[in-house]
Amino acid sequence: MFPTLIFFTMTRLKKTRKWMNSSGKSITPNSFLNSFLLVDKPCGPTSNDVLHLLKRKKISSKIGHTGTLDPFASGLLVVGLGEALKFVSYLCEEPKVYEASLKLGEATDTLDKMGKMTNVFPVPILDATKINLVFKNFLGPQTQIPPMFSAKKKEGKKLYELARAGIEVVREAVPIRIDELILMEWDSPLIRFRVSCSRGTYVRVLGADLARKLGSGGHLTELRRVRAACFDVKNAVNVEKEEVSENALVSIEEALSHYPSIFLQKDEALALRQGKRIVLDSKGDGIVRSYDGNLFLGLGKRDGSELKAERLMSS
Repeated sequence: MFPTLIFFTMTRLKKTRKWMNSSGKSITPNSFLNSFLLVDKPCGPTSNDVLHLLKRKKISSKIGHTGTLDPFASGLLVVGLGEALKFVSYLCEEPKVYEASLKLGEATDTLDKMGKMTNVFPVPILDATKINLVFKNFLGPQTQIPPMFSAKKKEGKKLYELARAGIEVVREAVPIRIDELILMEWDSPLIRFRVSCSRGTYVRVLGADLARKLGSGGHLTELRRVRAACFDVKNAVNVEKEEVSENALVSIEEALSHYPSIFLQKDEALALRQGKRIVLDSKGDGIVRSYDGNLFLGLGKRDGSELKAERLMSS
């Protein structure tokens, strides 16, 4: 069961349009309407459990997250509110950073501590040099086979549903990328590491693969997401403190800051809103943040000297 979690306490003040968080600082309702909320998810609940809780708290009628965290995992869950949901897909491709603990010597069916032990292996004599040599072999583009205990689907069925029924199916390898893999601590049989990786990377699979390359077997005992795109778990809501602060809210503009900006004239901004292509003085390609003066319009897409609407805010 998902435990009862209080993210913050808010008191409605009569005849005003302000709320107070538990630290006594006012937060306007509009802060929640069109922004991203950074949540520090505890171990146990699913990502959807967190969304349901926020809906019950009436944070927003429109709500969704930018990337699922396993129930076993903790850490950063980026939640889009209102208009922010339009831009979720433009954040999903950004790298994510995790910290994990890998226990050598014991393999489980889920590749984490939540599963049943399937095999026992000897733990080799290792040191930081040997571990780092193995880590280097995992850097860069590669393919990875998703685990059976995952939400990926096969012919309409989620893999974890098939796994729980004792059915194992062939899964296609998917392209992933490991940008950074850092040894944080080695205290046999535990390896703590930090990894920066692409969307779609299963750190549980990475842990099992690392264990095999080190001459053993293993499973993750901890997994925590600490960064995703420009978001950091340091600014996320700490559910144990029962509050939310402005640090946990990120504007759509800031969330999309990895895209360059373009500032339009009034007539150009109007044409963009009307779905027309705009001819610019310069050439370029790719997604850009588009502005009417200082007003953020949304995302446009450059194609040579032309600009067209990609995803705009509601007028």
